[in-house]
Amino acid sequence: AMRVLISLVMVVLMAGFAFAKMPITDMVDMDLNMRPRLIVDNRDFNADTGWIDDGDLRTMIGISVMPNENVLVRVRMRESRGLGDQASLGGAAAVFEAQEAYAKLKGIFDRPMSFAVGRFEYELGRGRIIGATDWSTFGPRTFDGVHIGFNPNFGHIGLAVLRTVEKGATDYNLVVLSGCFLDGAFKPLFIADLDNEDYGAEDLNRIYTMGFFYHRGIGESLKVVLDAAYQMGTVADIDLGSYMVAADVYYKFSGRLNPFIGVGVDMTSGNEKDAVLADDGDAAFYAPLYTTHAFRGWMDYFTGTLDSGLTDIVFHVGFKPKDGMKVVVNAHMFSLTNARDNADGDEFNALGNEIDVKVVIPANENMKFECGYGMFMPTDDFVPDGDTSSWGYLSSIITF
Repeated sequence: AMRVLISLVMVVLMAGFAFAKMPITDMVDMDLNMRPRLIVDNRDFNADTGWIDDGDLRTMIGISVMPNENVLVRVRMRESRGLGDQASLGGAAAVFEAQEAYAKLKGIFDRPMSFAVGRFEYELGRGRIIGATDWSTFGPRTFDGVHIGFNPNFGHIGLAVLRTVEKGATDYNLVVLSGCFLDGAFKPLFIADLDNEDYGAEDLNRIYTMGFFYHRGIGESLKVVLDAAYQMGTVADIDLGSYMVAADVYYKFSGRLNPFIGVGVDMTSGNEKDAVLADDGDAAFYAPLYTTHAFRGWMDYFTGTLDSGLTDIVFHVGFKPKDGMKVVVNAHMFSLTNARDNADGDEFNALGNEIDVKVVIPANENMKFECGYGMFMPTDDFVPDGDTSSWGYLSSIITF
């Protein structure tokens, strides 16, 4: 308890270290993002183990150089570490490395085209297929590669060739064709995930994803958000055919607090429990680079690919006063898309329910406090005799 209290005080005090923005020249701009964060964790479905306190400090400093309106050179350095870790007490606790390092040119060949090369953050839509994962200690995710943009008068078309190494183990080589039309409301995409690692199969893994992101406001109160995608290709010499649908509808009421409600579903296909993949094909949906923590609950139990598929029905409620404060409550109902057998050999679908609460309180234009708390109530089929698990965090975020 004392460790948790000390860490909590440290997070709050560090929020005061907001630096004033310093102009350098008309061509050079500087930015900073600092996030000390305390995490308390009891997600093992065992109330007897108690809480584990953890935390991290992530600092990013960026410099943008723009000698003219058609040239941008961007470098952003990042250092991340666990709270209390110091290189002086042992080995190096963290690495100060390039979060972004790229050059971008506009007006190529006097056409509405742009070209970027280097390391940069990259996200499609709201991140359900490829996302930034800025929640993580070492996020946001970055990619090395090139991006060519075309800007006709009816929208934007982008072509990217990207590479990233996820968690130091898996290499992803991507070719991405994307678009942005209807004033940003409709964003189609096509992704070729070309895994060049030889796993001993006859052919290399090839996953092709086609889909779109769509959002639309209807009047001043109703908003619809939709992601949909279909996959094909081969994984371990097995033909792939899978889908994903994630849709949310929000309604905002009038009033000083701007209250809102919403309902949504996030569903991925999966394989029947008795399926023979070599004969029937693989129906699991692969999205290893989506923004985890933003979908399927903030407690991150279902971040990977589920062979059976996953269905998440979620209810939203909250308010957003005009002073910048925000309170959001999400209630999730998780189930398998395709039934599995429990420990007794009986079929089941239901996995459990999760409730997440987040509060954002701005302190000034450069700093805000953010805290969250989550509880997961598992079914006995999912976790036999499992207790309700819980998790929470407090962070201060300083930006300029």
